[in-house]
Amino acid sequence: MRSLRFVRADPPEPDRRRPARTKRHGHLFLGTYKGIFRSIDRGVSFTRVIDAASNVLVDSKGNVFAFGEGIAMSRDGGDTWESRLLGVNAAPRAAALANDRIYLNTALGHYLSTTTTAW
Repeated sequence: MRSLRFVRADPPEPDRRRPARTKRHGHLFLGTYKGIFRSIDRGVSFTRVIDAASNVLVDSKGNVFAFGEGIAMSRDGGDTWESRLLGVNAAPRAAALANDRIYLNTALGHYLSTTTTAW
């Protein structure tokens, strides 16, 4: 798979021995150059849930963040998405998640979000 960028479980098990197994929604997310794909059957099949994104992060609460031309967040395992560009002035180039803090890099600078609503 040349277009595979990131694989994230929603959210990972605390013991980290089975990172694809999930507690809240049981979904697996793949970030690709063709969008974000979700599996609801442990990776047997995948469906695209968002087009304009290639990177995906999942926090410990099960919120799913998609990064690409903008930032989108899903609170329901990828069924619906909301824009989360509040305060970000450029498209994300890289994103990382640590201790439920999202670190974002853009062409115009770095951003930190400690909530799900603002940067």
